[in-house]
Amino acid sequence: MHQTFQKLSSIHGPLMYLRLGSVDCVVAPNPELAKELLKHHELTFSTRHHTAAIEHLTYNSSFAFAPYGPYWKFIKKLTTFELLGNRTLGQTLPVRTKELHHFIGILLGKSKSGETVNLTQELLKLTNNVISQMMLSIRCSGTVDQADGFRTLVREENEIFG
Repeated sequence: MHQTFQKLSSIHGPLMYLRLGSVDCVVAPNPELAKELLKHHELTFSTRHHTAAIEHLTYNSSFAFAPYGPYWKFIKKLTTFELLGNRTLGQTLPVRTKELHHFIGILLGKSKSGETVNLTQELLKLTNNVISQMMLSIRCSGTVDQADGFRTLVREENEIFG
């Protein structure tokens, strides 16, 4: 995808506005410009698309889809420092490392046997396992049926949210 964006930027210039389905997207050519855009134009990029499905599914109380304002700023700061801070990331490193080793083992095993790999599915399993290990101290992929049911639910939610 990044190569496609590179080709488009050579034709249309370094900063591009794209509409990907119902999602507005701004493509910056480098991390420095992206940081500058987010620093000085945060309000423009912070408003999220709000649908009736999101409102219904989250009981109109999701911070991920909250409109930009004092509450959103507070939650952003809380998330940045408490959930994604060095201390928390350090505490969860063993879980993330263990799950990554498991993920790489799956890829290696399928590679050796010549099987194809559905990366979307495997990365979703990895993410779900990391989150469930961190929150519940159990792997999400307990049984195939449970994991498949959970993945189906996540796929359906993604379709609803766009």
